[in-house]
Amino acid sequence: MELLFNPDALGFSPVSVPAGGAVDLKLPEIKAVTSLLDGCALSPGFEGATGRYDVAVFQVYSSQVDYLGQVFENGPGNTSQIRLYASGAGQLKGRAECADGEVFIFDTPVRAGWNVLSGQFDAAQNTLRLVKSDSPSTLVFRKGKEEVAIYAVNPEPITLRRGESVKVPVRIFQNGGISGEVTLRTYNGVTVSPGTVRLPDNVGKLSVGTGISGAAARPRLNAALDAAQGAPLRGQALDTVLTLTAEDYAAGLDGDLVIQVLRANGVEVGQLVLKNAKVPVPQLSIEADAVVAPRGLKTPWGLTVYPGGYRGKLRVSVEGLPAGLTLPAQTQQASGPAGITVQFPLDVSTGVPVGNWPVTVVAEQVDDGVTVRRRALITVMPAPVKMRTQPYSIATDDAGRLWYRDRQSMVRQAADGSAQAFSIPTSAASDTSVRTGRDGGIWLLSSPQVRFDPATGSAELKNNPTDGLGSSYGVLFDSQGRGWDRYNLIRRLDYVPGGGPDSGTISTVPGSENDFLMDVDGERAWAYTSAGSGMQLVIIDAQTLKRRALSVPGVNSYLRGFARGSKLWLEGSTPGQLAAFDTATDQVSRYDVVVDGQPVRDFKVLGVDRLGRHWLETGQVDGELYLKEWVLYDPLALRVVTRTPAIFTSGSGESAAVSAGGTLWVRTLDASGLVPYAYAFKP
Repeated sequence: MELLFNPDALGFSPVSVPAGGAVDLKLPEIKAVTSLLDGCALSPGFEGATGRYDVAVFQVYSSQVDYLGQVFENGPGNTSQIRLYASGAGQLKGRAECADGEVFIFDTPVRAGWNVLSGQFDAAQNTLRLVKSDSPSTLVFRKGKEEVAIYAVNPEPITLRRGESVKVPVRIFQNGGISGEVTLRTYNGVTVSPGTVRLPDNVGKLSVGTGISGAAARPRLNAALDAAQGAPLRGQALDTVLTLTAEDYAAGLDGDLVIQVLRANGVEVGQLVLKNAKVPVPQLSIEADAVVAPRGLKTPWGLTVYPGGYRGKLRVSVEGLPAGLTLPAQTQQASGPAGITVQFPLDVSTGVPVGNWPVTVVAEQVDDGVTVRRRALITVMPAPVKMRTQPYSIATDDAGRLWYRDRQSMVRQAADGSAQAFSIPTSAASDTSVRTGRDGGIWLLSSPQVRFDPATGSAELKNNPTDGLGSSYGVLFDSQGRGWDRYNLIRRLDYVPGGGPDSGTISTVPGSENDFLMDVDGERAWAYTSAGSGMQLVIIDAQTLKRRALSVPGVNSYLRGFARGSKLWLEGSTPGQLAAFDTATDQVSRYDVVVDGQPVRDFKVLGVDRLGRHWLETGQVDGELYLKEWVLYDPLALRVVTRTPAIFTSGSGESAAVSAGGTLWVRTLDASGLVPYAYAFKP
C-alpha cells in the first residue's frame, strides 16, 4: 500500500500473497503532513477545509520485488471506489479547484481514519464527484502499456573520442510484459553494440490495460481512480554491457547522450539517457536530415556543416547517388564556429529510380585534405498528385480514386491528377469526415449525411432517422446503404429515400450495451465486447439483428476489424502475424508476413482490400538510417504483391486509405505552408 500525497508516511513492507490469492490487509493509521486539498481553491463555505486527506493506492509486487501493477476497486455499475484517509471526523462538502486542472466536488461525512468513497468522473467538465459508499468493492488488477526501462548500472559521465569505444553496463526492465527483439539506436555518429536485444517472454502476461502516464508534479487522483488504467507490469531485469563507439564521422557532443530503444517498425519504446557525455571533435561535423524527393519536383536539401576549430575553405559533396541524379560539389568559407548551410537542389527526373537511397555526405577541409563523412537518406518517390486542399479525412472508391472535401465541394481525384468537384447540398453541416460505404458510395459524415455516387458524383441527402443522432463520425455503411453506429447500443439506421428530417427508423441490437463496432458487410456487423476479465468477438446478423458472442483467441480492446468476403481480418490480434476469423468454421487462422524470404514481425496495417490483401508499413534499421516501405502483401498466398518506399506522415486526420481494388492513397503531412500532395500506389 502507498499514499498519493504522503508517500513517505509508510515504509515499504509488502504483504505476501499466498497461493490461494487471499490477502488480509489492515489499513494503518498514518500521520498526514500534506493533503489532497493543498494548493486547491475551495468554494465559499467549504466544509472540512482544516482536515488533511490522503488516498490509498494498492500495488502488487512479485516475490523478487518486481513491480507488477495496481489493484483498483470497483463499486456497483463499474463505478470507482477509493480509500480516503481523514485526519478527523466531520463533513467534507464543497468544490475544490486544484492547480493541476482537477476539480473535486465533495458531499460526504467522514470519520477519523479510513473512509470508502465512490467516485464519478465527468470527462467533459474534468470534474470528479466523491460521495460516501457503503457498497462492497470488486478488485481489478490492471497493467500498463509495453515499454522498456533501461538504466546505467554506474551512471558516471563518459568521454568518447573518434575511433574509440567505451563499455557501459546497463540493466533493462520489461515494462508491461514487452518481449521480442528491440533495436538500440543513437545519433550523430555514435553507434551502440549490440544493436539488437532479444527480450524473452517474461512472466506476468495478464489482462491488457493502458498505463498511467509518468509522474507529475502533483499526483493525479483522477488517473489513480480510473479503473481502465493501471501501472506498468515489470518483468525480471536483464543485465548486459553496451559498447558505445564514436565513428570517424561522429559529431561533437557535450551533454546528454540518448540511446533509443525501438521496435523493428521504428516505434520508440524506451530510452537510455547518459548524462554529461562528451564526444570531443575539434574539426568539421555534418548534420544531414533525410529528404523526400518526388519525381518531377525540385526539392531543396539543406545540410549543415559545423567548422569546429577549422578556419578556411571546405568542400561538400555527396557520394552513392542513385543513377540519373547528380549533385555538383560546393565550396564554402569557414570563418567562424557557426554552422554553414549548404543547399543541394534535388531535381529528380522520371529516369531516377524510385527507392530508399543511402548516400554519404563528405565534408573536406581543403587546406589539409582532412574529411569527415555522414550517411544520409534520399527517398525518391513517384510523381505526386497535387491536391486542391489539405483535407482532414480521405476515402477511396472502388475504381481507386481519391475523395475529400474542399469547402462546399466534394473532390474526386484520379492517380493522374485529374479532378472533378461536386457540390455539397447546402443543408449539410460542415463536417469534413468522409467514408467509403460497403454499398460503393462515398459518404460525407455530416448531419444530415450525404451519399455521393462515385461514378456520377451526384449527391443524395440521407436525413438522420429519429432519436437524435448527435454525431455521425463513427457511422459505418453496409452493402444495402444502411448506417451502423454505437449510441449506448449498436444501432442500424434505415434511411428513407427522399425522406425529410427525422425520417427512417433506428433498430437497436439487444444485449450490445458493452459492444464496440468494428466493421459491417452485407450480411453481418462485427464488434468486440468485454466478458469478465477477457474479450469476445461479436457477430450480428445484419437482417435479424440477432447477436452472437464467441470467445476467440487474440480478441482485445485494441482490435481493428476488416470484413472481407467470408473472413474478418483482425489487426492487432496476434503480435507479428496477420489473423483472420472464418465464418464457415468459427476459427481464427494466422499468417506470417514474409518479405525477401525473411519473416517481418513488426508492421502497421494501413488497410485491406476486397481480396484480403494487406497494405503494410514496415521498416528496417540500416546503421543510423531508418528505411520504411509500404508493402502490399497477400497473406493467403504468402507473397509480396508490390512494394514502394514510404515516407513519414504526421498531423491530424487520416493519412492513408485503401480501395476495395487495392489502390493505396497516402497524403503528405499537413504542416502549415506546405503544398498538399498525395501519392497513389496501385497493385
